[in-house]
Amino acid sequence: METSRFYARGKLLLSGEYMVLDGALALTLTLNKGQLMEVTPSNDRTIHWKAYDEHNLLWFEANLSAVHFEVLSSNDLYRAEKLSMILTKARQLNPDFMMAGGVKVNNHLEFSRLWGFGSSATYIANIASWANVDSFALFFKTSGGSGYDIASARASGPLFYQRLESTQRIEPVAFLPSFRNQLYFVYTGLKKDSDTGIEFYRRLSKPKPSEIASLSAVAVAMTQASTLTEFEACMMKHERIISRFLHLKPVKEERFNDFEREIKSIGAWGGDFLLVTWTGTLNELRAYFSSKTINLIFGYDELVL
Repeated sequence: METSRFYARGKLLLSGEYMVLDGALALTLTLNKGQLMEVTPSNDRTIHWKAYDEHNLLWFEANLSAVHFEVLSSNDLYRAEKLSMILTKARQLNPDFMMAGGVKVNNHLEFSRLWGFGSSATYIANIASWANVDSFALFFKTSGGSGYDIASARASGPLFYQRLESTQRIEPVAFLPSFRNQLYFVYTGLKKDSDTGIEFYRRLSKPKPSEIASLSAVAVAMTQASTLTEFEACMMKHERIISRFLHLKPVKEERFNDFEREIKSIGAWGGDFLLVTWTGTLNELRAYFSSKTINLIFGYDELVL
């Protein structure tokens, strides 16, 4: 029986966090790591679902009916019920989906699911491809995010992304800064659930059009920066805008106020990754963050497609 393969790429949101939900232009980076899904037809009316981590260790499995997608067994009932819901929504979008028989589905992540690179979005994007449905339609039926990660899942490079009232603006953008060897992604180890971050944001008042416009302008300015100093000015402006809106201190002020260069949160504040600029040696950078019990640092070209 022939196996079908679907692949979606991970992402990092360089600018636009939170306000991308309300129409701010965001700058997203497509990663060179993603998630592979393999689907092989089987002879029964069951979906045998397995998910493997970046070390090829099984972390989630479930058996579902291929008729109505009810969960038959699983090592994680909550995740299995969510999978059932996503498959049900996919069939609503395409009534012919999964009408031929059972399947064995194997998912292989190329990054840690703790990193916030888009394990959920790549998973939904792959299911959409398998079901032959629009990935944004499936995402918005099953998730509460802006959809930028779905745009990155199928991209081949950096994007401008903007969520409009009834559609999305997705525009490939030339972003290959000459100073990218001075840009680093630092993993704090503090996982921030995206839904929790969105819920917190939604409890605040709506951002003003001027705030959305200012944040959108930062995204454009980031791509136009010709020096590290210009780019750092964009990072600082972005942090100030979001800090005022959230009534929270920027991460550098909160945790790293002795750091010589600049630091920007990526995605939900208090979350896993930081964008850091540095002009010294990598060993010096590692030594600084090691003193803060942070030990995982990626260079720009290590992650970005």
